[in-house]
Amino acid sequence: MPMETIVITRKTETVTTRIEDEVIVLDLEGEEYFGLEGAARALWEYLEGGPSSFDEIVMQWIKSFDNSQEDIHELLQETIAQLERSGLIVVERQIK
Repeated sequence: MPMETIVITRKTETVTTRIEDEVIVLDLEGEEYFGLEGAARALWEYLEGGPSSFDEIVMQWIKSFDNSQEDIHELLQETIAQLERSGLIVVERQIK
């Protein structure tokens, strides 16, 4: 039975800097600044290491944060949707 894998990648046309608890991202194409905090910051920083699957990120966040798998799953879905709408990440659905 085919399974869907969701792979998330940071957009490459960005510049990032950290200021205290916030990550500031400049989208060079759209010439917009974004301030990322909380889950958005955590996801952005995690993706700095390269593309990752949704499941990989969930497993890492379960180890790093004191939340249930269900809560992390929901938070990650919301965060991915937010960063995708902003054009900062690319979400690719692969069928295997």
